[in-house]
Amino acid sequence: MRNLEIMDNIVEKNEYVSIQLTDHGLNLILNEEGRDFLSEDKDDYFCDFEEIFESINVNSEWMFHRDLGQKGFGMTSAEGFSVGYHYGDDGEMEGEGDVYYNNEYAIRSFIEGLLLNGYYFFSKA
Repeated sequence: MRNLEIMDNIVEKNEYVSIQLTDHGLNLILNEEGRDFLSEDKDDYFCDFEEIFESINVNSEWMFHRDLGQKGFGMTSAEGFSVGYHYGDDGEMEGEGDVYYNNEYAIRSFIEGLLLNGYYFFSKA
């Protein structure tokens, strides 16, 4: 695992992951419990990640999206996070906030980076 200064700018965390804001995006940091959970032989890493992220998703304004384009953020197929948005009565995303996306979504899954390095950078839109 590469070294990453994780003490500053942690805005959300649970028993598996932390969200660290940077000047140009965010670092999603996976701790040992999260790594163990994702490293198990699983069929669908995205479902496993959604399970890991669930307590942050339901207890804060942070949301994980498998496909930001399908949520109306205009980035085709990129995985990412939003903060400050919510679902309106019509099921569409509403609000004002920030969006962070996997700039390399067409090259590799962010989960590969999490398992390899222990963290992954998401660019701010």
